[in-house]
Amino acid sequence: MRALKLQYILSYAVIGSVVPYLAVYFKERGLDEVRIGYVVAAAAVAMMFTPALVALLADTCVDARRLSAGLLVLTAGALLAVRDVRAFPAILALWTLHSATMW
Repeated sequence: MRALKLQYILSYAVIGSVVPYLAVYFKERGLDEVRIGYVVAAAAVAMMFTPALVALLADTCVDARRLSAGLLVLTAGALLAVRDVRAFPAILALWTLHSATMW
């Protein structure tokens, strides 16, 4: 349980330091306000459905620890990949993946 608490603290510390500057960062990447809105909205929609899917997977067929570790790796990978892309579809896909796996 302690490891899970530490994971949540670290995950939300990272995201808490990133989200306030997200619009500015995406603006520097060349996105206009409408596209920034699409990115934020798609991420919010993904975050609504992910907890139910993760709970279903954890309860039925996947070990919860492995699932948690896999999602953490996907989250970190997507967050790191966002810094290297400039195209709107790539930013949209990666930020949505990051938000969906954040659960």
